[in-house]
Amino acid sequence: MFQGSRVTCSLSLCVVLALAWGCISWHPGFADGVAFSAGVLNGQLTTSSPAQITTNGGPAVAQQDGLHSNAYDRIEVRKLRRLRGIQTLTLAAWVAPSKTPRSYETVLFKGERGATPPQIHFSLCLFDGIPEIKYMDAAGKWCGIMRNAGNLQCPGAAPVPLGQLPRVKARRWHHVAATFSAGKAAVYLDGMPMASGTGEMAELVPNSAPLVIGAGQAAGGGRAYLFPGLINDVLVLNHALAADEVQALYDEQRAGKPDGMIDIPRPAIEIAVEHAFETELPLVTDYVAKSPGVPLDTSKGVTVDRVADSMVLRIGDQPIYPVAMMPEPYVKDADITLSCRDFAAAGVDIYSEIFWSWMSPRDGAHSWWLGVGKYDFARIDARVKAVLDANPKALLLPRLKLNPPKWWLKAHPDHIVKYADGTPGPQVSLASREWTTLYSRMLRDIIGHMEASDYANRIFGYHPAGGGSSEWFWWGHNRGTIDSSPVAVARWREWLGERYRTDQALAAAWGNSEARLDAAMPPPPEARDHGKEVFLRLIPSERPWADYREFLSDTTAENIIESCRVAREACGGRKIAGVFYGYSMYCNNTLGFRGLRRVMVSPHVNFLCAPTSYSRRRGGQPGSHISAYNGSMRLHGKLYWDEADNRTHLFPGVVGYRTDTMQETLATLRRVVGHSLTRGTGLWYFLLAGNTTFHDQEIMTDIAAMKRICDEALTHNRAPAAEVAVFADEASMHLYDTGHPIAKHLGLRLLDELAQAGAPFDLYQLDDIANPELPDYRVYVFPNAFRKDEALHQAITRKVRRNGATVLWVYAPGFVGTDGGDIQRMQALTGLRIEVLADGVAPCALNGSEAHPVTSALSTPLQVSFPLVPAFSVIDDDATVLAHTDTCAGLAVREFPQWRSVYSLVPPDRELLLGLYRYAGVHIYCDTFDTIGASPDYLMIHTATAGRKKLRLPRACNVTELVTGRRVGKSVRTIREKLPKGVTRIYRLR
Repeated sequence: MFQGSRVTCSLSLCVVLALAWGCISWHPGFADGVAFSAGVLNGQLTTSSPAQITTNGGPAVAQQDGLHSNAYDRIEVRKLRRLRGIQTLTLAAWVAPSKTPRSYETVLFKGERGATPPQIHFSLCLFDGIPEIKYMDAAGKWCGIMRNAGNLQCPGAAPVPLGQLPRVKARRWHHVAATFSAGKAAVYLDGMPMASGTGEMAELVPNSAPLVIGAGQAAGGGRAYLFPGLINDVLVLNHALAADEVQALYDEQRAGKPDGMIDIPRPAIEIAVEHAFETELPLVTDYVAKSPGVPLDTSKGVTVDRVADSMVLRIGDQPIYPVAMMPEPYVKDADITLSCRDFAAAGVDIYSEIFWSWMSPRDGAHSWWLGVGKYDFARIDARVKAVLDANPKALLLPRLKLNPPKWWLKAHPDHIVKYADGTPGPQVSLASREWTTLYSRMLRDIIGHMEASDYANRIFGYHPAGGGSSEWFWWGHNRGTIDSSPVAVARWREWLGERYRTDQALAAAWGNSEARLDAAMPPPPEARDHGKEVFLRLIPSERPWADYREFLSDTTAENIIESCRVAREACGGRKIAGVFYGYSMYCNNTLGFRGLRRVMVSPHVNFLCAPTSYSRRRGGQPGSHISAYNGSMRLHGKLYWDEADNRTHLFPGVVGYRTDTMQETLATLRRVVGHSLTRGTGLWYFLLAGNTTFHDQEIMTDIAAMKRICDEALTHNRAPAAEVAVFADEASMHLYDTGHPIAKHLGLRLLDELAQAGAPFDLYQLDDIANPELPDYRVYVFPNAFRKDEALHQAITRKVRRNGATVLWVYAPGFVGTDGGDIQRMQALTGLRIEVLADGVAPCALNGSEAHPVTSALSTPLQVSFPLVPAFSVIDDDATVLAHTDTCAGLAVREFPQWRSVYSLVPPDRELLLGLYRYAGVHIYCDTFDTIGASPDYLMIHTATAGRKKLRLPRACNVTELVTGRRVGKSVRTIREKLPKGVTRIYRLR
């Protein structure tokens, strides 16, 4: 006991989140001020009332010797009514990592990073084995003792270099602790003070989230930063222990811990992975016993074709629903045969596979590019044969990596990407024309070989994969400021010459009389992003960075188009080609992802693809498409593949987007299909996390059922039944800073809000507004139509000011140019009188003036969650102000005879969008903020919350629910369901 029984072990817990099992064992005694205690007595789990321990959402069940949990279980403590921890708090635990700690690993966490603003009561974690204590203020700003670059940052105190601090070691017990008292925070390791400091935040901000043991959350709320090892003797105390008390606690508990290294058993899930394919699935056994059927012959020609207003594959005269599979790309040929056979048994006949050109991942298809014009064709042929052995009907899309091998990089050092300090990056600069020549030769040679092989009629297309991750990331972007290589500098100057022609024009555009085309350098790091202070770039001296962003995108787009052109030329134009691209709504960065317009109109690019959103793909979340411009793709005849590289509950890894249970796995996979059926897209399952992550009879049986549903939908109308069109502008993205918090609300966050606002939508590039084939819509949303462009503004005006349409303008429509910005342009575009607030607005609430349909769904006042400089206020006497502060009318609407103009200072959330839809007369399928997809023939709901759901149809239909097979009824106008959170339902509408 300690200090007169003030503190004892409130919870003795052995949690293993990566390598073993766990137990909670009882230690006697309660302490004054203990917020939570629990134990096991005679095999019964008891907790301090009313606290509850749950495992994966269900009640935790103890064994005689403790609470045993799977390595990847979600362990939470709920109903912590005794926990106050506002002015004072102590957190402590014994930890034994299974391996040397790397990056962030969480011990105790209480918060919700998916909230707006995010909420963190506390987070006790390790960074590279060094303890941290972190929390957020009411505005969602991080505070506490935490790693910043190479230091441990302390509030109100000098930073401590990480190299001076001791660290937790692998497979040894260590005591970590943290205290908070009226703004003073301190962290301890093995009883010894590590760092302390006093900040301005005198009180912690509590929240209703459960206490999570062994895991934290990434931005957006996904489970992440799992601790790989054992956790024991967890303490949560409403009192802040003094340093000598922490030392005494350590001394008392140390006696019960073994010295030296300890054994940590591997979890069953990791062992099971190694033996998974020793058992053949019954589905596969049945498949092998049957005749595979006759394969389609791609020599008859392959195209992307429009069927019922959706894009599909066409092989010869046979349309094909684009459902495909891609095996784990790191394993032996025999192993991919096994995983491909699982999908063959599920009815999937389309496959892709990576052919590595630089990296040599384990047993993948690599080391075949031996020199210029020299190849190991046998290695390539063997990999293709491995797929065909699994499925004699297989149709193949080879993903051909374009990254040059080491022998070329060694001979071309000036063509390797370089950081601003001159150090080289890992791979080639995308600006290298010698690289373009190199990969063009390789594509012609490899495709020429494949087209002359005996499997040529089984290949339906080619997937050129340049840059990082096959996705055309500029190499080194995540490690420093790119690209100062000689080839990039030369091409940058060439690009400027094409743009400005003369030194005088460049000097005028940049506001720099000394600027010269032949001496221009990439902007230095300090000029690239203002960060969180200023959002827009409005003066000539800021033009170089906007230009450089455009240069990166143009260079990427040129390589994409050229690689697809060469690929299609090499196969005589008989087959298709495409790439990963179109990430500009998802990636607020400077990676060259804003050149989609050129790619979209290119006849050489037939398809685009991207993974499902990593930030919001768990059960209950939207699972949006990263390359989300579905409207533009349909308008320009491009097929989109949604890459479902799901980390299922069978994945033995520690990422935040891994599903926890079979039910969540199936629901998220069904959501992928639901999006395909209601957005007119294709999909492929990618076993990136391991072939065993899908090797399960229940999973594969469900995939087989979904494949049958897709095949039956081939001639049905799967295009969104959208009355809402959203127009995002990549050119405007060059003119604002991606580090500002509003940027994500104009991109990634907006996609998720749209998905759960109750009605389907189409997303277009802004330039498509002038396309004569563009359909009419009830609602037009312009989240970032900021740039100066008179012709574009006229096209917008012609399209939207008619048919009673409603238009939502966000933040600064038409305002932005390096002329300082022009409020007259903004007024002309919106039809509203607006003034500039040059000093901006601080975070605040925009309170409502009167009841109005636009604001009818708001549960709380509209929020300005971050400083906005400049800001804008509607001063139009003919407009109705819907939300405002004393100085800023930030939400207003004006009605004209033929259209209605709505202005919002801040990006809309799902509640504001729902109100806007009601005002405009859009058909609302669901108003409970679940993920909705709807086409004329299908309706999908993926529930964000549990409860009763009312799905309203725009016409009377005969309805069947396809997941369960339930016949809902005939002439149905409203579907009523009571559903749990995180499930998917797909309805066939006839």
